[in-house]
Amino acid sequence: MPWMPPLWVREVLSDGGLLRERMLQRLPFGKVAQLAQIVRAGQQNGSVNPDIEPRLLFISTLAMTMMPLATAGIWRQLPGMQSIDNSVLIRHVTALLAHGLAVQPTTHPE
Repeated sequence: MPWMPPLWVREVLSDGGLLRERMLQRLPFGKVAQLAQIVRAGQQNGSVNPDIEPRLLFISTLAMTMMPLATAGIWRQLPGMQSIDNSVLIRHVTALLAHGLAVQPTTHPE
């Protein structure tokens, strides 16, 4: 749904957006809170980065997935950016979400 990110920015994030109130009424806040609890539990057992703020994870994930798509018409006009297609964008965002800027250890077959 390529129309969704620009619509989200224009009608939900922007002041005066016509869909903001409707979206706020329909967001699954219980699920967002549950995600934060799961992340907090992962932090307590050492499996999730302790520097992550669980309450911001949903909005951070939303920003990392929606903003590049919503603004693609702008940044694809910049020098050197035209060749970035959605497959490159998906790989990039997935890597950031899964590993941040850390280099993943390579595995060597034995």
